Amino acid sequence: MSFRIENKYILQRNKFQEFYKFLTKNSFTTLYPKRNIHSVYFDNSKLSSYNESIEGLVPRKKIRIRNYPKPKEKNTSENFLFEIKINSVEGKYKISKNTINTGKYLREGYFDNNYGLCFPNVEVLYQRDYFSKADVRITLDSEIQYKFYQSKLGYSEKNMVVEIKSNNLNYNNIEEIYGLQKTRFSKYCEAIEHVGLSNN
Repeated sequence: MSFRIENKYILQRNKFQEFYKFLTKNSFTTLYPKRNIHSVYFDNSKLSSYNESIEGLVPRKKIRIRNYPKPKEKNTSENFLFEIKINSVEGKYKISKNTINTGKYLREGYFDNNYGLCFPNVEVLYQRDYFSKADVRITLDSEIQYKFYQSKLGYSEKNMVVEIKSNNLNYNNIEEIYGLQKTRFSKYCEAIEHVGLSNN
């Protein structure tokens, strides 16, 4: 199990080209082609995962099924991963596995040892760009949409989200160089709030 540092930042849409030039100038390279990512999040009837995230409690977790589509391929079960993202005192890590049970989880729910029976409640869709330099990885998420599970209607996020990940405590502090503001941004929490589930 490897813990890593993850910092998130809000980037306004009109700053994208400027930020991209900054990455190129500082020798960051494209790690993967841009991908469209689709996540379905799970929670129990009390929204324990959401509430623990809002309160900043540790340890806490997010449970999701995520689709990482491959170019020119249909979305088959091999493209879907079942993931549990855990935030602990030591750091963040993710348990990720291919499973044939994704369809069953979507229909019948998933039983978690901490949260009990969890069902899919919201979906998040977005485009992701990947950049890297040494052991630092940067992702840039754009065209973010939140919606109820299996709903056609959604809410479009007006900003982009930058995430910097590293296993090295001494990585270059990009936010200071570029002037980004660190934030506790969670796509799952944003989805819950924008679709109105947090008011229930």
